[in-house]
Amino acid sequence: MRIRTVTWRVGIAAGALVLLAVACSGDEAPTSTPPVPTATAAPETTTSPDDAGAPTEVSEPTAPPSGPTDTAAPISPTATAPPAATPTGPRPTPTPVPAVAEPTATSGPSATPRPTLPPEEQIEADRNELMWESLESDPMFQPDAFASMGASGDRSYIPVLLEWYFTPTYFHPAGIEAILEALRVLTGEEYTSRDWREWIIWLGEHDEVTPPTEYVEFKKELFGRIDPDMAALLGEAGQDARIRVEEIVWGGVRRDGIPDLRYPPTIPADDPGAEYLSPGDRVFGVSINGEHRAYPLRIVNAHEMVNDTLGGEPFALAY
Repeated sequence: MRIRTVTWRVGIAAGALVLLAVACSGDEAPTSTPPVPTATAAPETTTSPDDAGAPTEVSEPTAPPSGPTDTAAPISPTATAPPAATPTGPRPTPTPVPAVAEPTATSGPSATPRPTLPPEEQIEADRNELMWESLESDPMFQPDAFASMGASGDRSYIPVLLEWYFTPTYFHPAGIEAILEALRVLTGEEYTSRDWREWIIWLGEHDEVTPPTEYVEFKKELFGRIDPDMAALLGEAGQDARIRVEEIVWGGVRRDGIPDLRYPPTIPADDPGAEYLSPGDRVFGVSINGEHRAYPLRIVNAHEMVNDTLGGEPFALAY
């Protein structure tokens, strides 16, 4: 009972202090709310007998004081979330996430490897490949193919280079110079672009120079670009040719580009109309089965070919 009495008296004293503060303030409104002193009450204890019968004091928690507080707690501009409660007990076993299979890149069809050839056959295959490359490549890159032919030191490219040199389908200045330079390297001659006849004569005098094995097909393709009918003149892969195929050169015009002289009219030599011929004029004299005829060069030269019949036999005269 003594302890409870002390607690009551402390409460009365705290109330008196509050009344005294209000009385001293007068009628003026306070500029700020005075802090209210908080009295700390003595802990209330109770006695309870223990197992031995002796009283034991047990402290009870003191209730928080009531009444207004002097200032509010400042609000932080950034609210801090309370820490999450730590769960107690065994954690659930996480379900394993199935692995995602990476996409496998599908490779395209692999290039067919080139068969391994014996050394001699491989050399010949490379010759044909470079020859066809010069035909199929862009004109801007053909000089590189011609330079490669010259740098190889292989004389089998000489007929190929001459085909390009005499073909009117190619006029690239850098390419022409590359062809001439390659020919000079491979032949050892210093012929210029004006010596086109010398190049052909040189080739005719060197039977040991043989072109690549696919040269005839290459030549037919090249001649076919000038005139499709010209390719047929070479026959089947040159098998019908009775001369070296590499010595057949383009004459400068398409097939039938120069009209031949066909069955021209004739006059007797003592006819006044024959006076257009001078004593120094050259003629082609032809005699067949007892018949004779003279074809003036000045006339044949413009046609280069005469098709006629003499002595009952058809014949052709070429110049």
